[in-house]
Amino acid sequence: MPELCLDNLRPVASLNRRRFLVPPALAGKTAYDVLSTRALVAAIAARALDLGLSASDADAASPQALNAALGSPDGAVRRAAKAIAAGYGQRLGYLLASMTGGNSVSDDPWEQQYLCHWEHEVDTVVLGGGLASGALGQVIARSAQASAQQLGRSIAVEAAQHPSLLPLIGVARCHTPGRSLTATSASANPGKPRSPGLCSPPWTSAAAV
Repeated sequence: MPELCLDNLRPVASLNRRRFLVPPALAGKTAYDVLSTRALVAAIAARALDLGLSASDADAASPQALNAALGSPDGAVRRAAKAIAAGYGQRLGYLLASMTGGNSVSDDPWEQQYLCHWEHEVDTVVLGGGLASGALGQVIARSAQASAQQLGRSIAVEAAQHPSLLPLIGVARCHTPGRSLTATSASANPGKPRSPGLCSPPWTSAAAV
């Protein structure tokens, strides 16, 4: 079998379409169903009053509000915020534990190699984007690592030092000198589900999500 090339990822590399294998309550659901910003906002809205947010203001239930609530002087608000963030991280850990050769979504041999790469070679996952910012990113990372390890997936999960800039850093590191480069922020297409990226070289054992 030829060596896996991660320089140009195929659509089947998207984590958004990957299905959960565990736990039974999530089995069969996709990462987009469970881990999208929309899903997190719904979880925040469901506990808006516990977070000190206006239940009638749909815009109040945001990841930014959750991040702020994690630093609230009100202990009850902090506990509610931590429970939501930790629950999201736990589900992310379940997804990482589901990244195995038996979780393919196509017949593409490349995908099998890709999943085997995840299962046997990826030992560190770095979280990027807005959800990885501040205290929220730290809680999500710790919870994801713990839940993945509880299911036997030995993997480290950490929030990037500059999470909002991670895509640009990855592109810059993979860029070939002498070639023009255009980078577009995912926020330019707010209605389109984002596909977490993985820029392998020179980090063949680390995935940036």
